[in-house]
Amino acid sequence: MHVQGKSAEAVLIYRDILATQERLLGRDHADTLCTLGNLGGILNDGAILAEVHVACQRVFGPQHPRTLAAADNVRCHSPSEAIRRAPIRASTHRA
Repeated sequence: MHVQGKSAEAVLIYRDILATQERLLGRDHADTLCTLGNLGGILNDGAILAEVHVACQRVFGPQHPRTLAAADNVRCHSPSEAIRRAPIRASTHRA
């Protein structure tokens, strides 16, 4: 939806899905965290993306691929160009 220029509609759908997932699966479920991350990406909301990153660290551990992807999302959506251009440390890519 976001690609088609319907980001407002996508936000409403993601919020509805997120509420259902939180109710049925819980806040720390992988699918719920994925939906929250997608919502944060559409809104370009660094606070939401940081929340997902912290939750992924707690749920999956610091070296899990989902945690690393969440960290990259925070970096990519940062308003700071220095943070966006900073290389990801090689040590964070261990499985």
